[in-house]
Amino acid sequence: MQKSSLENFKNNHFNMSIKLISLIIEKKHSKFENINKNDILTKLNGVIQTSDNFELNSEAYIPLSGNLKHIKIVEAFKPLDINLNILEKTAYIDDLVIRRNSIAHGVEIDNLLGISEFEDFISTLEHYMTSIFNIICEKENEYYFKHNQFILIDEPKELFPKIQVCIINIQNTELIVGDILLVEKDSKISKVTILDIQEDNKSVKSANNGELGLKLNAPIKKNSKIWKKII
Repeated sequence: MQKSSLENFKNNHFNMSIKLISLIIEKKHSKFENINKNDILTKLNGVIQTSDNFELNSEAYIPLSGNLKHIKIVEAFKPLDINLNILEKTAYIDDLVIRRNSIAHGVEIDNLLGISEFEDFISTLEHYMTSIFNIICEKENEYYFKHNQFILIDEPKELFPKIQVCIINIQNTELIVGDILLVEKDSKISKVTILDIQEDNKSVKSANNGELGLKLNAPIKKNSKIWKKII
């Protein structure tokens, strides 16, 4: 996060933590009854006192309303500086919420879903949840990249997407099978793991110089930059 963004994040966390304490005192929400107020204050102090190494009061981000239409989900993630407005096909999600609420309140439903319609809803819901997960991962990778030191390994010379292999050249930088690398492409950061290293057409456990073939757990795209964290 940029400095201003981090400050906004901390301010949101402060306000939501104070609200959480108020909710605990009110004793109107059973979901919060086992949360210790002292623990909230301890974590809150940690966020205020440190720059980037802190633990959040995650319970403060739990939506109170069970009516989780898309707009509510967007609002829930907004204090975390995560924008979900880019998601598509949210009408299905809102329709499911409306149907759920109607049934819960005893409203008679004329247009009940047929079995053949379930597949579209399930597929759309799966896509929706996967998209949210991917956006969260991108944000986490971005934060991790900005708040740690990395060395540029290389920009792959050749790519074989179908077998998830790339050809790189390294100099005086050790790569080991199992290493987690960051891949930068169009300002987006993703993580990949080295599954195998080929040097002179032989599998090796590690290498630190020359041309190598890396077998990764996911394909990467052209013009990507590969980075390794400096320990």
